[in-house]
Amino acid sequence: MAAIEDGEQFDRLMTALSVNLDGKSAANSTIQRNRAIMHNALKFAVQKNLLTENPIKLGEVEKIRTVRAIDKRRVLNSTQARATLAALKKQKPSGSRVHAFLAVMYFAALRPEEVVSLYVRDVVLPATGGWGEITVSEPQPEIGKRWTDGGDVRDQRRQPKGRAVGEVRHVPCYPELTAILLAYIAARKLKPNDKLFAGVRGGDLSAIVVRKGWSTARMEVLGEDIAGPDGKATRVVRVITGKKVYDLRHACLTGWLNSGVPPAQVAEWAGNSVPVLLATYAKCISGQEEDYKRRIEEGLKPPGTQSEPPEARAPANSGGAPMNGHEEPVEAGD
Repeated sequence: MAAIEDGEQFDRLMTALSVNLDGKSAANSTIQRNRAIMHNALKFAVQKNLLTENPIKLGEVEKIRTVRAIDKRRVLNSTQARATLAALKKQKPSGSRVHAFLAVMYFAALRPEEVVSLYVRDVVLPATGGWGEITVSEPQPEIGKRWTDGGDVRDQRRQPKGRAVGEVRHVPCYPELTAILLAYIAARKLKPNDKLFAGVRGGDLSAIVVRKGWSTARMEVLGEDIAGPDGKATRVVRVITGKKVYDLRHACLTGWLNSGVPPAQVAEWAGNSVPVLLATYAKCISGQEEDYKRRIEEGLKPPGTQSEPPEARAPANSGGAPMNGHEEPVEAGD
């Protein structure tokens, strides 16, 4: 505790909270989390009379502004997403499993830990096709054996942020996803109480299998061959589009918002709050600017000015079909 009360050493401690193990500056969100943890530890020391006061003021912890919004260049458009998902099916031995797994993320915006927790009984799929429904209840994030009570790879207890234990949500199942899941279940003759996504050798479908499968398919679809000094071609991906599996969820939520689905409804389907949803995807919403500009023009016109008939103007989305996140590419991934 003497080191904490020494001004010079305390300054060194605060500096250490702002850098990674490699010495590089940490992200703002990491710095904020580290300071909050240290604040709580020192608060406990004060309660135990080991310190007279907490040297870290709560205001200092909260004043770092973190950037929530994702880079829209990460969002895959419909063509890119479908081509990459299709490439997965050719992989052996887990390609068809990973394809269906990631299709749930792209068409229903589920998180990976939510997809892996699904049972067959959690998906309502009309036999004739069309819209279905997915019930999300008990996510199982993969955090490693060292950090779970029972030594399992996945945490069986954790709930999504801001949701009570046992709370469920219902997500619409896009018709194309309904067809994919119907074929997937039929091919494996799965029963209602079976896990929807199991590994080739049983157990849960491993996160590393999903990530490796996605990385390979992404390289095939989005990569390009670059000639090296020795004349040999090396395939690389020089864009950040779809860099992470989670970007499939981003693509789906961006598509819903760009389709005009109310943010409150999208937030409910996504398992987010409306403020978090809008802060995260603010830079990915597109296709509505022209409509907003017309409204501004109408509001600022001088009195007595005649408005231009709406039919005389080009539609806001001229040159393409309505952007709905699944039927046509969104500009974010181009």
